[in-house]
Amino acid sequence: MIASLAILATACTTPSTVPPGPLPYGGTPEYCPYDDLVVQTNGDSIGVGFTNMMRLPEEYSVFNAAQGAATFTLSFTVPLISERVKEWVDKCGNPGVVVIQGGIIDLTYGVPIESIQAAVIELSDWLEARGIPTVWLGIHPFPRVSPYMAHNGTRQVYNEWLTTPGNVWGTAVDCTPVLQDPANPGTMSPAYWKIVDLFGSPDGLHPNTAGYTAMAECTKPLILDALTAE
Repeated sequence: MIASLAILATACTTPSTVPPGPLPYGGTPEYCPYDDLVVQTNGDSIGVGFTNMMRLPEEYSVFNAAQGAATFTLSFTVPLISERVKEWVDKCGNPGVVVIQGGIIDLTYGVPIESIQAAVIELSDWLEARGIPTVWLGIHPFPRVSPYMAHNGTRQVYNEWLTTPGNVWGTAVDCTPVLQDPANPGTMSPAYWKIVDLFGSPDGLHPNTAGYTAMAECTKPLILDALTAE
Protein backbone atom coordinates (compact mmCIF):
# COMPACT_ATOMS: atom_id res chain seq x y z
CA MET A 1 0.00 0.00 0.00
CA ILE A 2 2.88 2.40 0.78
CA ALA A 3 4.37 1.64 -2.62
CA SER A 4 1.02 2.37 -4.26
CA LEU A 5 0.82 5.76 -2.57
CA ALA A 6 4.35 6.59 -3.73
CA ILE A 7 3.35 5.88 -7.33
CA LEU A 8 0.16 7.90 -6.98
CA ALA A 9 1.97 10.92 -5.55
CA THR A 10 4.71 11.04 -8.31
CA ALA A 11 -0.84 15.82 -16.14
CA CYS A 12 -2.17 26.43 -32.38
CA THR A 13 -2.26 29.20 -29.69
CA THR A 14 0.28 31.09 -27.68
CA PRO A 15 0.86 29.30 -24.35
CA SER A 16 -0.79 30.82 -21.31
CA THR A 17 1.13 31.33 -18.08
CA VAL A 18 1.53 27.95 -16.36
CA PRO A 19 3.72 27.67 -13.24
CA PRO A 20 5.99 24.56 -13.29
CA GLY A 21 3.87 22.40 -11.00
CA PRO A 22 1.92 23.40 -7.90
CA LEU A 23 3.13 26.15 -5.62
CA PRO A 24 4.33 25.10 -2.17
CA TYR A 25 1.34 24.95 0.14
CA GLY A 26 0.68 28.46 1.41
CA GLY A 27 2.32 30.18 -1.58
CA THR A 28 0.50 32.75 -3.66
CA PRO A 29 0.17 32.85 -7.46
CA GLU A 30 1.50 36.02 -9.06
CA TYR A 31 -1.98 36.88 -10.40
CA CYS A 32 -3.69 36.85 -7.00
CA PRO A 33 -6.21 38.48 -6.59
CA TYR A 34 -7.90 36.63 -9.45
CA ASP A 35 -9.78 38.11 -12.34
CA ASP A 36 -12.10 36.38 -14.80
CA LEU A 37 -9.18 35.43 -17.06
CA VAL A 38 -7.60 33.09 -14.51
CA VAL A 39 -8.05 29.30 -14.66
CA GLN A 40 -7.44 27.47 -11.37
CA THR A 41 -6.80 23.75 -11.83
CA ASN A 42 -7.00 21.26 -8.96
CA GLY A 43 -6.42 17.56 -8.37
CA ASP A 44 -3.68 15.03 -7.71
CA SER A 45 -0.45 14.29 -9.61
CA ILE A 46 -2.50 13.62 -12.75
CA GLY A 47 -3.89 17.13 -12.40
CA VAL A 48 -0.37 18.51 -12.07
CA GLY A 49 0.67 16.69 -15.25
CA PHE A 50 -2.15 17.63 -17.59
CA THR A 51 -2.17 21.24 -16.37
CA ASN A 52 1.49 21.55 -17.30
CA MET A 53 0.47 20.62 -20.86
CA MET A 54 -2.44 23.08 -20.94
CA ARG A 55 -2.17 25.73 -23.66
CA LEU A 56 -4.81 28.44 -23.78
CA PRO A 57 -4.91 31.75 -25.67
CA GLU A 58 -2.40 34.21 -24.25
CA GLU A 59 -4.96 36.40 -22.51
CA TYR A 60 -5.64 33.63 -19.98
CA SER A 61 -3.48 32.60 -17.01
CA VAL A 62 -3.48 29.06 -15.60
CA PHE A 63 -2.73 28.48 -11.93
CA ASN A 64 -1.80 24.86 -11.23
CA ALA A 65 -3.14 24.26 -7.72
CA ALA A 66 -3.10 20.46 -8.10
CA GLN A 67 -0.90 18.50 -5.69
CA GLY A 68 0.39 14.94 -5.76
CA ALA A 69 -1.46 12.53 -3.42
CA ALA A 70 -4.46 14.86 -3.04
CA THR A 71 -7.83 13.14 -2.69
CA PHE A 72 -11.49 13.98 -2.20
CA THR A 73 -11.87 12.04 1.06
CA LEU A 74 -8.52 10.97 2.55
CA SER A 75 -6.10 13.26 4.37
CA PHE A 76 -2.55 11.98 3.95
CA THR A 77 0.24 14.57 4.01
CA VAL A 78 -1.49 17.13 1.78
CA PRO A 79 -4.83 18.95 1.97
CA LEU A 80 -7.98 17.51 0.45
CA ILE A 81 -8.79 18.68 -3.08
CA SER A 82 -11.75 20.62 -1.72
CA GLU A 83 -9.52 22.35 0.83
CA ARG A 84 -7.11 23.46 -1.88
CA VAL A 85 -9.96 24.76 -4.03
CA LYS A 86 -11.49 26.71 -1.17
CA GLU A 87 -8.17 28.05 0.13
CA TRP A 88 -7.26 29.70 -3.17
CA VAL A 89 -10.75 31.05 -3.80
CA ASP A 90 -10.91 32.47 -0.27
CA LYS A 91 -7.43 33.98 -0.69
CA CYS A 92 -7.66 35.27 -4.26
CA GLY A 93 -11.39 35.59 -5.07
CA ASN A 94 -13.36 33.93 -7.86
CA PRO A 95 -11.33 32.87 -10.93
CA GLY A 96 -12.75 32.69 -14.43
CA VAL A 97 -13.12 28.92 -14.06
CA VAL A 98 -12.13 26.16 -11.65
CA VAL A 99 -11.05 22.80 -13.12
CA ILE A 100 -11.21 19.74 -10.85
CA GLN A 101 -9.64 16.30 -11.38
CA GLY A 102 -9.25 13.49 -8.85
CA GLY A 103 -10.73 10.37 -7.30
CA ILE A 104 -8.33 7.60 -8.30
CA ILE A 105 -6.52 7.52 -4.96
CA ASP A 106 -9.83 7.39 -3.11
CA LEU A 107 -10.89 4.38 -5.20
CA THR A 108 -7.62 2.49 -4.78
CA TYR A 109 -7.77 2.90 -1.01
CA GLY A 110 -11.23 1.36 -0.90
CA VAL A 111 -13.32 4.46 -0.32
CA PRO A 112 -16.93 3.61 -1.31
CA ILE A 113 -18.04 5.39 -4.45
CA GLU A 114 -20.95 6.89 -2.51
CA SER A 115 -18.49 8.64 -0.19
CA ILE A 116 -16.52 10.03 -3.12
CA GLN A 117 -19.72 11.26 -4.73
CA ALA A 118 -20.80 12.90 -1.47
CA ALA A 119 -17.48 14.77 -1.23
CA VAL A 120 -17.75 15.88 -4.85
CA ILE A 121 -21.33 17.08 -4.32
CA GLU A 122 -20.30 19.07 -1.24
CA LEU A 123 -17.59 20.84 -3.24
CA SER A 124 -19.95 21.27 -6.19
CA ASP A 125 -22.54 22.93 -3.96
CA TRP A 126 -19.88 25.25 -2.50
CA LEU A 127 -18.80 26.35 -5.98
CA GLU A 128 -22.39 26.75 -7.16
CA ALA A 129 -23.23 28.96 -4.17
CA ARG A 130 -20.44 31.29 -5.30
CA GLY A 131 -21.36 31.14 -8.97
CA ILE A 132 -17.90 29.93 -10.00
CA PRO A 133 -17.84 28.27 -13.45
CA THR A 134 -16.52 24.75 -12.98
CA VAL A 135 -15.17 21.97 -15.21
CA TRP A 136 -14.88 18.43 -13.80
CA LEU A 137 -12.59 15.78 -15.25
CA GLY A 138 -13.39 12.08 -14.93
CA ILE A 139 -10.82 9.46 -13.98
CA HIS A 140 -8.59 8.52 -16.92
CA PRO A 141 -8.22 4.91 -18.15
CA PHE A 142 -5.37 2.66 -17.00
CA PRO A 143 -2.98 0.47 -19.02
CA ARG A 144 -4.52 -2.98 -19.49
CA VAL A 145 -1.59 -4.55 -17.56
CA SER A 146 -1.90 -2.13 -14.64
CA PRO A 147 -2.84 -3.36 -11.15
CA TYR A 148 -5.26 -0.42 -11.04
CA MET A 149 -7.42 -2.23 -13.60
CA ALA A 150 -9.01 -3.89 -10.57
CA HIS A 151 -10.80 -0.55 -10.11
CA ASN A 152 -11.72 -0.03 -13.75
CA GLY A 153 -15.38 -0.94 -13.32
CA THR A 154 -15.80 1.51 -10.46
CA ARG A 155 -13.91 4.14 -12.44
CA GLN A 156 -16.41 3.80 -15.26
CA VAL A 157 -19.38 4.00 -12.90
CA TYR A 158 -17.95 7.14 -11.31
CA ASN A 159 -17.29 8.78 -14.67
CA GLU A 160 -20.79 8.01 -15.89
CA TRP A 161 -22.23 9.56 -12.73
CA LEU A 162 -19.95 12.62 -12.93
CA THR A 163 -20.84 13.34 -16.56
CA THR A 164 -24.60 12.87 -16.10
CA PRO A 165 -26.16 16.35 -16.38
CA GLY A 166 -27.49 17.66 -13.09
CA ASN A 167 -25.24 15.63 -10.78
CA VAL A 168 -22.61 18.36 -10.38
CA TRP A 169 -22.45 22.11 -10.91
CA GLY A 170 -20.83 23.16 -14.18
CA THR A 171 -19.77 20.72 -16.88
CA ALA A 172 -17.89 17.42 -16.80
CA VAL A 173 -15.89 15.41 -19.31
CA ASP A 174 -14.67 11.82 -19.51
CA CYS A 175 -11.53 11.78 -21.65
CA THR A 176 -11.50 7.99 -21.93
CA PRO A 177 -12.51 8.05 -25.64
CA VAL A 178 -9.41 10.05 -26.63
CA LEU A 179 -7.03 8.10 -24.36
CA GLN A 180 -8.25 4.54 -24.81
CA ASP A 181 -6.76 1.71 -26.84
CA PRO A 182 -9.12 0.91 -29.77
CA ALA A 183 -8.10 -2.74 -29.46
CA ASN A 184 -8.91 -2.75 -25.73
CA PRO A 185 -11.67 -0.20 -25.10
CA GLY A 186 -11.71 1.29 -21.63
CA THR A 187 -7.95 0.89 -21.18
CA MET A 188 -5.16 3.39 -21.86
CA SER A 189 -3.61 3.30 -25.32
CA PRO A 190 0.00 2.06 -25.27
CA ALA A 191 0.87 5.32 -27.06
CA TYR A 192 0.16 7.07 -23.75
CA TRP A 193 1.90 4.66 -21.38
CA LYS A 194 4.64 6.12 -19.23
CA ILE A 195 7.38 3.51 -19.64
CA VAL A 196 9.48 2.92 -16.54
CA ASP A 197 12.02 0.25 -17.56
CA LEU A 198 13.86 -1.29 -20.49
CA PHE A 199 11.21 -4.00 -20.81
CA GLY A 200 8.49 -1.53 -21.75
CA SER A 201 6.62 -1.77 -18.47
CA PRO A 202 4.14 1.06 -17.88
CA ASP A 203 3.98 3.17 -14.75
CA GLY A 204 0.49 1.72 -14.31
CA LEU A 205 -1.25 4.97 -13.56
CA HIS A 206 0.43 8.11 -14.88
CA PRO A 207 0.32 8.86 -18.62
CA ASN A 208 3.36 10.04 -20.55
CA THR A 209 3.70 13.57 -21.92
CA ALA A 210 1.59 12.72 -24.96
CA GLY A 211 -1.13 11.37 -22.67
CA TYR A 212 -1.14 14.47 -20.52
CA THR A 213 -1.31 16.59 -23.66
CA ALA A 214 -4.30 14.58 -24.90
CA MET A 215 -6.03 15.12 -21.54
CA ALA A 216 -5.34 18.85 -21.71
CA GLU A 217 -6.71 19.07 -25.24
CA CYS A 218 -9.77 17.02 -24.24
CA THR A 219 -10.53 19.41 -21.39
CA LYS A 220 -9.65 22.63 -23.21
CA PRO A 221 -12.96 23.14 -25.10
CA LEU A 222 -14.98 22.95 -21.87
CA ILE A 223 -12.63 25.44 -20.20
CA LEU A 224 -12.91 27.89 -23.08
CA ASP A 225 -16.69 27.51 -23.15
CA ALA A 226 -16.85 28.27 -19.41
CA LEU A 227 -14.54 31.27 -19.78
CA THR A 228 -16.54 32.81 -22.61
CA ALA A 229 -20.07 31.99 -21.44
CA GLU A 230 -22.30 35.01 -20.89
